[in-house]
Parts: sequence; structure tokens; C-alpha cells
Amino acid sequence: MKKLSRPQRLTVPGPLRPVARFVKANLRLVGLVAAIIIVGGGILAWRFLYYDRPSQAWQDMLTKSVQTKSVTLTSSQRAAAASNIQTIKYRTGNDKLATSETDVTQQSNTLKVETIGTADAEYARYTAINVAGIDSSKVLNVWAKLDHKNQAPTDERQLLADAVLRLGNGYGIILADVPAGQRDKILNELQDKVLTVDTAAAKRESFNNQSVYAYDLKVNPQAYNTYLKDMSAATGIKTNSYDFTISDPTPTPLRLYVSRSSHRLVGLMYPQLSSYQETYDQYDQPVTVTIPGNTITYDELAKRLVTK
Repeated sequence: MKKLSRPQRLTVPGPLRPVARFVKANLRLVGLVAAIIIVGGGILAWRFLYYDRPSQAWQDMLTKSVQTKSVTLTSSQRAAAASNIQTIKYRTGNDKLATSETDVTQQSNTLKVETIGTADAEYARYTAINVAGIDSSKVLNVWAKLDHKNQAPTDERQLLADAVLRLGNGYGIILADVPAGQRDKILNELQDKVLTVDTAAAKRESFNNQSVYAYDLKVNPQAYNTYLKDMSAATGIKTNSYDFTISDPTPTPLRLYVSRSSHRLVGLMYPQLSSYQETYDQYDQPVTVTIPGNTITYDELAKRLVTK
């Protein structure tokens, strides 16, 4: 019977001997590094093959849209000698609240207004007025209050509804914290009836210093009205005097920008109105404000704003 020969010791070339001694002395460390490399490679592969697909970013964005507790929305419209920039912060859920800062410029004239909207009332004040022929001495930083309980049904001055339900901003994705039992209905409605989009045609772009997917889609006006009504019921925010009349049933083009890293909606533009843009950030961050104590009525504030 032939004896088995002893395995021969491998000879390590001279230049590699220090490396071999290090590996032998640090087997646990080498194993840990190898595990990190394997896990890291798996994460990269998952991101490339699954997470970083336009279709997945789109689906995640829609899912997160009905789970949004708070957000900051900045809308801007600019022309040659004029601009209108509004920054809105709002929170949804049981303790609904919205705040707004609006900055309007037209040639040498400027106007700044701060507004607070709750479910029960609305507050507004002028923080800056530089308009030729207007005496602002009696209105600057004076808070006015509009009590919704005494408000006529046709009065449109409700920041909370405008902010959350986009009543003053046109078509788009409504961002709110919808009760869990109603989310699937809203999402199915959005995907099957309201929006028409080819996610495979999405483009990688840069928007507001972020790497995004840009989606060109179309909005069905009739289906959007139903979506708006359903979101109103789900959030408990009334549309009041909003006019649901559709003058043109033709689908409206829209471009949305979704972050490739967070899969959150970060921007909106209307292709037919290149001067207008919306940006979204500070998702689910606290929105706090001090409700004014000393106020006058909206009508009184208007009376105080007189011409020189």
C-alpha cells in the first residue's frame, strides 16, 4: 500500500513574505475586511440592480407621498422685471398647520407677507412694503386674523387648504399623511387613472444641486378632480369654494423630479410654463410657529393700507 506523502509547504517568494506574515498574524482582521467587502459589494449590487432604477424611484416616491407628515414647498415664478416667490411649510395629521412667506417684486416695488393657517383660523401680516404711493406705517408687522367659523363658504382665503391640497398651485402630487387604511386606494387611483408616465423614459439630470430622475408625464384633469376630493376627505381639509369645473379635458403635461438617493419628490415644472418652478425639501421635519395673540380683523388691516 502506497503511503500518502506529506503535503509540501508552499514557498512564498521573498518580496511577499512580509505580506504573508501579516496575513498569518491577523487572520481575524483579514476575514473581517473580506466580509465588509462582500457585504459592501452586495449593497452596491442591490442599489444598482434594484434601488437605483427609475421605476423603483417612481414607485417609492408615490408611496412616500401619502406618508408625508410635513414638508417645505417653495414655488417661484420669474419674469423680466418681476418675481413671485412663496415658501410654505406645513404639517398634516391631527394637528394641521401651514406657514407661508411670500415675496413679490415688480420693478422697484416689493411686498412681503407672512401667513399662518390652522384648521380654525388664518393670520397674516405685512413684513415689508415698498410700493410707490402706499403708506404702510399703520400695517407693518400688524397681525390680522380671519376666523374660519365666521367665514363665508365662498371665501378662498385659506392657506392650509391651498398649501396641502395645492388649490392655488395647479396639478401635482399632493403630499400628506393619509390614514393607513386609505393609502392603497389613493395610490391605485394615482397610478391607474390620474397619471400617465413611462418610467423607462426617465432621464438622469441635476435639479437644485441634486442627482434626480426627471419624469415627463400627463395628468388626466377629470381623474385629478376625483383624486383631489379623495385627498380632501382623507386629510380632513375642506376644499371650500374650489371650482372643480374642467374647461379643457385634454391631459396636461407635467415634469416631476425625484431624488435618486431618497426617492422623494424634489421638484415640479410645467413644460408650457417654463418661468414657474416648485421645489420640495425638509420632509418630516418639525413645523413650529407661535400663534399671534394681539390681532385685528382682515378688513381692518385692509382699511389701514391707504394711499398717500
